[in-house]
Amino acid sequence: MNNITETKLEMRDPQLERKLIGEILLEPKIIDEVRVLLNVNVFTDEKCKAIYKMFLKIDDEGGEIDTVAVYMELSKAGLKELVTAADISTLLMYVNTAAMEIDHCKILIEKWMQREVITKLTNGIELIKREGDVFEIISTLHENLYEIENNITIEKDRDLYSELPGLVDKVVKKLEGKIPEGLKSTSFPSLNKATGGIMSSDFIVIYGKEKAAKTTVTEQIGLDLAIQGIPISIFTLEMDFDSFAYKALSMECGIEYLKLRNPKGQGLTDKEFGEFTKRMHKFEKTKIFIDDRTFDFDQMIGKMKLLKRKYNIGLFIVDYLGLIESYRRFEARRLEIKHYSRRLKNLCKELNTPIIAVSQANENERTAESMDPLRDCDFALRCCKPKEDGIEGVKTDNNEYYNFTEDDFLVTVERSRHGKNKQNFVCGYVNNSFKEKDITQ
Repeated sequence: MNNITETKLEMRDPQLERKLIGEILLEPKIIDEVRVLLNVNVFTDEKCKAIYKMFLKIDDEGGEIDTVAVYMELSKAGLKELVTAADISTLLMYVNTAAMEIDHCKILIEKWMQREVITKLTNGIELIKREGDVFEIISTLHENLYEIENNITIEKDRDLYSELPGLVDKVVKKLEGKIPEGLKSTSFPSLNKATGGIMSSDFIVIYGKEKAAKTTVTEQIGLDLAIQGIPISIFTLEMDFDSFAYKALSMECGIEYLKLRNPKGQGLTDKEFGEFTKRMHKFEKTKIFIDDRTFDFDQMIGKMKLLKRKYNIGLFIVDYLGLIESYRRFEARRLEIKHYSRRLKNLCKELNTPIIAVSQANENERTAESMDPLRDCDFALRCCKPKEDGIEGVKTDNNEYYNFTEDDFLVTVERSRHGKNKQNFVCGYVNNSFKEKDITQ
């Protein structure tokens, strides 16, 4: 055990931690990139950890990071005895070369991973000594190592069009059985009418019960904008990259989603595949960045800022609020969701970019985790399957009555900060394309 303890001590580099903190103080704008890579647990020096937390807090609130601002925040948090003003100023002395913050981040990540591996293995050894179930121990170690590997991952920005060869290749290989089989709106004119168009500072919440098409409505809005040449960024916390991408390709190329996901099992024909590949060209000039690996809220905010700066993103989508994670601890789940909602609302204004957040609804047709997203948003859209909810029909604009079918979805603008509430439109699949239906005919 002494050897393990000594090894753990070697896997710390407090001086490098201080150097990175000093680099951020010297060049505050790098916080956008750093926070994508690092969470506070990477730091072993308690002073560095406390200062880094203040960096994140100041950045969240749109403030400027400097020694004065950091010390004021530390004082408010009752930490001025742990970290003095002199401590903060001294950190700049560690920056003796050109900034290499990304390389330093990678080194600190590796050291954190090494420490975590040793901790988990040590726990496993103790369980074995106590004659625990070896199969359960191995299973736990597998889970531990997976969490370590995926907790902090440096991922490249994934552009849908650049990934198309790989996605199509997977379809071909599935057909051949080589790999196992296992993703101003042009589609919703009434939404344009209800909102007057989505503005740069709009925070939009789309919610509904399970299988109410809330993700589909959200994705279709994003695709409509992307096809128009507007870069969009999607944080899909529930679906993986391939599933989300295949669903997008299905919706825009007029092919059944399951025939891309399970081409052999669902009977994808050569003719259908040929038509699909011909229609893919509409994605050629799109910029659709799909992130299925970022769950930590602070890392997500950092990545949004970075993507905005690099690609001038025109719309961010978060699907969905209930799956966001955070190192912070809140007294209640409602307060946690309130924090996410308020921060995203402020971020719309900060980045001058609209954000759509998807949320699960409870039985009372409200966002399941908290009412705050509905209070914070500019527009709240509720999606439902009307026949399943016992809604037989709706009055149309020409004062007639439309009877819902089993395939219809009803979208209601429950809240509009800029217009009338309770505006409805009906949508559904037409030749595999998801769009608003004309119910006046």
